[in-house]
Amino acid sequence: MAIPTTRDQFKASVLRRIGDGAIQINVTNEQVEDRIDEALRYYQDYHFDGSQQTYLRYAITQADHDNKFVSVPQAMIGVTRVFDFAGTWASAASMFSIDYQIALNEMHTLTSTQMMPYFATRTNLELIAEVLVGSIPIRYSRHQNRLFIDGSWARIPPGTFIIIEGYVAISPTDNPDVWGDRWLLRYTHALIEEQWGRNLSKMTGVNLLGGVQFNGDQILSRAIEERTKLEEEMLNNYSIPPYDLVG
Repeated sequence: MAIPTTRDQFKASVLRRIGDGAIQINVTNEQVEDRIDEALRYYQDYHFDGSQQTYLRYAITQADHDNKFVSVPQAMIGVTRVFDFAGTWASAASMFSIDYQIALNEMHTLTSTQMMPYFATRTNLELIAEVLVGSIPIRYSRHQNRLFIDGSWARIPPGTFIIIEGYVAISPTDNPDVWGDRWLLRYTHALIEEQWGRNLSKMTGVNLLGGVQFNGDQILSRAIEERTKLEEEMLNNYSIPPYDLVG
């Protein structure tokens, strides 16, 4: 069997895995499409290959300045930080900033001696700034696609560029290798089989020709067990560990 590279190939592969062609699978095409979308969403939310870190360059508009939030692409599933707009201490272009003074007075030393004293000084200054000033406070609402910046908007007039660090979901349309992921194939299989079991469980006790009865409850329980197992496997083996929070 060839590795699927399109949605249609992926769907056909999952249905064959369940038994399509040998037995009748009592699910509608719409139900199959819904379960594929559900599996993709879970994969993008939790699998380390389902999203990627990105840096978004964005120009502040007058509407952003008035609303006090920035609209981000729908594919953005999380925002980790916004880089400081003009430096914590002052603008680098200002002659009174620390960056300007170091460049003015120490550049000849940096080109002729080691960089360690400069690196240690910069690290200490960044630590002081983090303790006394702190990072730019942000809030991100995924379902609204809005990034709220709670700092001083006077520092970011319209036309200012900011850099947003975050994570975007991997699109299988642009990255067809997603359709070949083995965990995604198995998880979609479990979801469709669970849907099949739920459909058949509504006809429990109905006799077919020859006295055969539907056994939807058994299919349903087996599929739920497999789905639970795969979700535990995802969290234990394929998810990026959460960051430690110190408060």
